[in-house]
Amino acid sequence: MAWDDIAMGWDAIAMTWDAIAMGWDDIAMTWDAIAMGWDAIAMGWDGIAMGWDDMGLDGKKKKEEKEEKEEKEEEEEKEEEEKKKEGQREREKKSVLYGRIIQLKKKNEKGKRKN
Repeated sequence: MAWDDIAMGWDAIAMTWDAIAMGWDDIAMTWDAIAMGWDAIAMGWDGIAMGWDDMGLDGKKKKEEKEEKEEKEEEEEKEEEEKKKEGQREREKKSVLYGRIIQLKKKNEKGKRKN
């Protein structure tokens, strides 16, 4: 019977160590659960941010895009105005040249009549 008591004592010690090990496993699983919770929260915030991007509520990005668009439009307007001015200059040159040619032709015709 003494040997049985000693064996039961060792079994009790082994069960104690098993319980301690299970306790540490429980603690580890608790920390894993906490980490998964924080990951879920982070994914939720990422989802909100993506929704804001999709809806255009990201003010900074939207503002930058708007400024770039306005700058591009201003450049295009300046280029169009420059093209119009260049076209006007060309037309003026042509009209001046054409007018001068007509004057020279008339002068030539008058000169030919006198001769």
